[in-house]
Amino acid sequence: MSDAKNFQMTSKALLSGTFSTIHKIFLFSAIPNRLTEELFQVLSEIEKSWLCEILDVPEAKKSGMPDTSTIEKLSRFLAKYQIDGYFAVCSTPVHSNFVFDEKGKVIDSTPTPSVFYTYYVYGEDIGQIVVKAATQARNLFLQDQADQLKSARI
Repeated sequence: MSDAKNFQMTSKALLSGTFSTIHKIFLFSAIPNRLTEELFQVLSEIEKSWLCEILDVPEAKKSGMPDTSTIEKLSRFLAKYQIDGYFAVCSTPVHSNFVFDEKGKVIDSTPTPSVFYTYYVYGEDIGQIVVKAATQARNLFLQDQADQLKSARI
């Protein structure tokens, strides 16, 4: 994806108020034993099927969940599926108090202080990380909006 397209998506996300914070970006390496202890800690806290989804390796889910209990085993898993790129820990605020215009379009919302969604994205380059983080933040914003509409109808 071009830098111009990345900038456009990032700008759009910033203006919509849904942009996520990318807290930490890790570099994956398919080279065995190059996994850092810090990244291992982050990855080991993620449920295995979710990790396969984030890393986009559905075949790993089909063949049985990988054993990622040690740095060495997780390194082998990453090497087997040629996971080489960037992994980011992100967050975005939970939104509430949506205000809608007469056509149902959101005209305002309030980020809930100190309440955030934490999520993870994987990409082959930093541009993909930014786009995926912005897209996920937007999806969470839309989910908050849908949840408020649903609860208002009940």
